[in-house]
Amino acid sequence: ASISPWMEESSAALVEKVSGRNFMSIGTLGAIYKINKAIKRLKNVKLTGFNELMLPYAEDNRLMELGSKGVIGPEDLISLISVCVAGLDMVVVKADENEIRKMIEDSVSIALKRRKRIGIRIVPTDANPGDKIKLGRFGDIPVMGT
Repeated sequence: ASISPWMEESSAALVEKVSGRNFMSIGTLGAIYKINKAIKRLKNVKLTGFNELMLPYAEDNRLMELGSKGVIGPEDLISLISVCVAGLDMVVVKADENEIRKMIEDSVSIALKRRKRIGIRIVPTDANPGDKIKLGRFGDIPVMGT
């Protein structure tokens, strides 16, 4: 049982509702923790898989809005690995091998320290931050700055 967004059904908006603040403001980590704790307390639901809030950038309109405006970047999503499995998930970034390597290193460092499994899905592109790329069924996705 996981909460996973699809465009206007935004996980980031749910986090904002629980925290009472904008996404990635003080209170975001606590709100994600509360949501994940509620998922684990579900009764009459078979828990399989990650059983946590999912935050895939290319599937969440609120995350894309914040990313396209430069309000959040990969470093923000990486920090969320401390409280949920989905840090760098469906993140569209400039195809810079060194930057992507650093994103993966940071993500894995948190996962190893916390002894937890994580998922990483990075979509490299030649487009620039703020541009949009067509990503199949996901539509037009804004490139996030690094």
